[in-house]
Amino acid sequence: MQIKYKTIESFNNLKVFNKINLKLPLDKQIDTVGKLPPIPNYEKHLMIIDKNDDSNNWMQGWGSRLEMNDSWPYNLVGLFKNEINKYKKNGVMTSVVKLKQSTDVFTEIRGNPTNDSALIYVIPDMKLYTIRNDESTAVEFIKYVIKDLKVSEQLHFQDYLKKGGLKTPTVTKADSIVGVTKRFEGRKLTNDWILVCGHNERDCRCGYLAPLLVDEYMKFDKRSNIGIISHVSGHKFAGNVIHYKYEPSKNSMDSFWFGRVLPPMVHSLVENLKNNIVIKNVFRGSKELREPPCQKQ
Repeated sequence: MQIKYKTIESFNNLKVFNKINLKLPLDKQIDTVGKLPPIPNYEKHLMIIDKNDDSNNWMQGWGSRLEMNDSWPYNLVGLFKNEINKYKKNGVMTSVVKLKQSTDVFTEIRGNPTNDSALIYVIPDMKLYTIRNDESTAVEFIKYVIKDLKVSEQLHFQDYLKKGGLKTPTVTKADSIVGVTKRFEGRKLTNDWILVCGHNERDCRCGYLAPLLVDEYMKFDKRSNIGIISHVSGHKFAGNVIHYKYEPSKNSMDSFWFGRVLPPMVHSLVENLKNNIVIKNVFRGSKELREPPCQKQ
């Protein structure tokens, strides 16, 4: 993935930041000067699609820590984390996404009642999976999804969120994944994605800014799946956005992470990314995600 860098001085507009900070509590001001955090070193991203009929349930339905939420399908975050830790396949990012715009996933949501099943989109599989509301099925699913990943000693994504990805965890022996016989077919979907962190119960800065950013993105991009995603670190900067661009020649997803994104910046970000140009002022990092070769267990 070849990236070009560009600096736009107007992206450092303190007047816009100050105007937003006036809307926020004094102890929750957006950090306008600190260094943006790096992105996690991940190989797969599991996105649990929030099918709740309430379009604003992301404001008060996720809880501060999703791995502690015992309501379906949010409880999958904790279940997946346990299985991923067990097998040391820690290069896996697990999130919940509330879609606001979609040309393909909304059809699947309408056909799957909320409590009967969960929809999970996996990158770089580029597949939308449907799994039953059943713990044993969920365990089989996560084992199926991670079985070909190498054993990793890096932080699990949920721990990266707590520790900032700076500490090395204690290494323990990984269990082997055996007996994975069930196949989950999934539906191939290759749309681009734009994900704006809006984990309000984790941090009100993201909760305030996310809907403003989503509205702007929906003005300038009518084709991508656009949604609000749970915590992806760096909430003190707010305006955390992940762009996923599908690359058909490689059958891969290119990820571009940004922080401190404000509504007036959105149009420039969208237009520049069409040519793989990133705005350096707000760029956190990028990664090409491809399906790994099969690994022997």
